[in-house]
Amino acid sequence: MFYRIFYYWNVLSIDIVCGAVSSAWFASYVLNSDLKTEFWILLPVTVWVIYSADHWIDGWKLGDKSANPRHEFYYKNRIFLIVITGLAAFFSFVSGITFLKEQILLATLVIGIFIVIHFLLSYLQVSFFWKECSVSILYTAGVWFGPILYTSKTGWEIWCGLFFLTTLCNSFVNSYMEIEIDKKEDAESILKWISQKTLKKSVIALSGIGTVLNLIWFWKNQWVILPEFFYLSIGYLVPVNILFFESFFQKKQLYRILGEGYFILACIPVVFRKLYPI
Repeated sequence: MFYRIFYYWNVLSIDIVCGAVSSAWFASYVLNSDLKTEFWILLPVTVWVIYSADHWIDGWKLGDKSANPRHEFYYKNRIFLIVITGLAAFFSFVSGITFLKEQILLATLVIGIFIVIHFLLSYLQVSFFWKECSVSILYTAGVWFGPILYTSKTGWEIWCGLFFLTTLCNSFVNSYMEIEIDKKEDAESILKWISQKTLKKSVIALSGIGTVLNLIWFWKNQWVILPEFFYLSIGYLVPVNILFFESFFQKKQLYRILGEGYFILACIPVVFRKLYPI
């Protein structure tokens, strides 16, 4: 039963949607941003549309040869899912134009253009295109652009940078753990250009850099950012531990549960702050 629930939770990208909303809540809280209700409605819908479109394109391109469970699911249910995705996209587009302020709407359109470029480069498998880096940048931008536009606080660059490093490490780990699936599907991956060993060292190095920067930021702010410090620290520890114990985490895609689950846990520092304000 649990595995069945997790299957749909994963293939329908519900985990990613929850992670994006939770991460945006984290960003809005640390930046003290006042985001309107329409933002919180449109964010999960838009994120789901983007990831569903990505899975549908890959599933359609590969057909019965899909080795990735998400691509396979979207191919088998392509008619129903393309209708639902289309309706959700239409709702998101019309609602965005109707309710979002010009500043945030313009930023959304800019990010949308880069997402379309990402899809094209990924589909065409352009040699210089590193999907993992693009996904991390777009995910971070999508989560943080709203809070950044509506904050008057300084230091948002530090927060955003620390968060970006966690997304990059997670993206690299997913590619590392799914190398066999990517090979079967001939998917664009950083591992076409560097070895697994090099990628593993890169993740460890990035996690180390993130940890050091996080410690410096904590030292500068002292106990004021303790919950946020612990949350970001987990974001650097999880990818490294997955790589060190890869055979264990490969079972039933446990690395996915931890990887995507980390972003859902972004709500914990916020809840802690609300329960125990400093």
